[in-house]
Amino acid sequence: IDRLIGDNRKLDATKILQVSYQASDPELIQAVLDSARDRYLKYSLEERTTGIDEAVRFIDEQLPELREKVNLYQSQIQKLQQEYELINPQVKGEQLYTQISTLENQILDTQRELPELRKKYETLEAQLNLAPEDALAASALSESPTLAQLRTKITEVESKLAELSPIYQSDTPEIQQLQQEKANLQRLVDQETQRTLESSAATVQNPAIYSFQNSTRQQLIAQLVEARNQSQVLEVRLTNLQQLKQTLEQEAQDYPIIARQYNEAQKQLDGTNQLLDQFLTQREKLRVERAQDNEPWKIINQPHVETNDQGEILSIAEDSSKKLLAASVLGGLLLGMGLALLLEKLQNIFYTPQDLREDTAFPMLGVIPRYKQSGMTHFFRLPSAQAGSALALPHQSEFEDAFDSLYANIKFQYADFPLQSLAICSAETGDGKSTVALHLAETISGMGQHVLLVDANLRSPQLHVNLGLPNQKGLCDLLTDHNVDPKVLVQSAAGIENLFVLTAGQPSSAAIKLLGSAQMLQIVEEFQNTFDFVIYDTSELKHYKDAVFLAGHLDGILMVVSIAKSRKTTVEKVLAEISRFRLSCLGTVGNYTQRNSPASFPR
Repeated sequence: IDRLIGDNRKLDATKILQVSYQASDPELIQAVLDSARDRYLKYSLEERTTGIDEAVRFIDEQLPELREKVNLYQSQIQKLQQEYELINPQVKGEQLYTQISTLENQILDTQRELPELRKKYETLEAQLNLAPEDALAASALSESPTLAQLRTKITEVESKLAELSPIYQSDTPEIQQLQQEKANLQRLVDQETQRTLESSAATVQNPAIYSFQNSTRQQLIAQLVEARNQSQVLEVRLTNLQQLKQTLEQEAQDYPIIARQYNEAQKQLDGTNQLLDQFLTQREKLRVERAQDNEPWKIINQPHVETNDQGEILSIAEDSSKKLLAASVLGGLLLGMGLALLLEKLQNIFYTPQDLREDTAFPMLGVIPRYKQSGMTHFFRLPSAQAGSALALPHQSEFEDAFDSLYANIKFQYADFPLQSLAICSAETGDGKSTVALHLAETISGMGQHVLLVDANLRSPQLHVNLGLPNQKGLCDLLTDHNVDPKVLVQSAAGIENLFVLTAGQPSSAAIKLLGSAQMLQIVEEFQNTFDFVIYDTSELKHYKDAVFLAGHLDGILMVVSIAKSRKTTVEKVLAEISRFRLSCLGTVGNYTQRNSPASFPR
């Protein structure tokens, strides 16, 4: 068993296997080759189904936690809605400030009307020389029918006395009888007056209340009482309006906190629901794919026994002339396979940046030139680096310009959608994504932005080695321990201003499974609130889906493709999966290119 290869290095490491078997029994040869064919096809199917089963199992492990998070956020939202009568925070906030504005206008109107009524009240009180209560009592006495009748009778008695007084002496029975009648009537007047006064709040000390109030004074009394009543109503209204305004202002002061809690819970709920839907959709797709009984490997040439013109088994142990004949026969039989191999190999590699730009559906955002430097894996633009120092890089200007152009394309091509978090991905290992992540972060930090570089390659972390940083704790600890403060684990990159690093920490399977969790989403959001730009180095996408789950929380993916190394079929498969998962792929980066390679990409 061997891989078909050619003299050209570009044909090495193909994906086509050639199975040969030599024996004297044709039936045995055919049986062995058929068995090998069936076993390889079965193996390829088992390999595919095993990968699908692992992906489904991973999703099933995430679903309970996601559903628990959904219930938690729904409970938080429901509690806020019930406690604060909150349905829509934006509408509620607008209503609240509208109510406060309306109250302010009502308070101003009341404060303007109240002095006018008080002035009118004081003027009427001075004209009548009566307090409102006394004026009411005087009015009541003047309007009492009983008192009016009694006063009329007293007037009649007084008239009779006036007529008889010149005729009779005061001690005569006629005069005394009239005087007694007048006294009785006056006593009744006093009793009725007392009863009327007791029903009012008038002060009996004010003798003016006993004076008869004519119609003009009655009108003034009515205006006085009305002014007093309206003033009291306005005073009560003003107090109530001020108290209500104070209550609403306190509520408005507390409302941003409540609205932020509501919006945060709603955001977490939406994000978790979206992630849950993606998991469920992907699980169904995987199950459908699992149910399809298609072998991933294909047979190019069916197993058969090679024979000569006489029908005899072709032996490779004959003399040189027969060996040459056998080689010619085998060469003819395998000509189609060889041509297929050659075509497959020639078409399955990105040999130039032009190939990458033309053969993928995503824009190529940059080309990174190859460099070689003993003892140093990365360069940094330190102010103290001299041309001949250990940090100096051959063709450094070209290398720096490549990353400047890459960042410019990312920044300006997506200016309408400002990016704050980015996953640097690749289809396979060795494509240079860690190099791109590191130097892109260094380039952005050199422009004055605070940049965080996160090593999210929890299977094979490298950034701490490249930067010479300790890796006792890192992202793994943030994922598995909610009590860890991210600020404690973030480190400064030595000698690079504005660049900060979060290493991976000690890798664990538990942490890897949490890259797509709500906990990771909270970490991402906290970093975005702290730093201007966050770059995540990730695991390769051919064998692992870690970066896929992480990228669901980020603004986009930058796909690194190694020129003259990366297989087209592998890259295209990975890009197709990214599109199927509805993740945002910003574009590709051609990496490890020779200095004279074409670099046709947008600047």
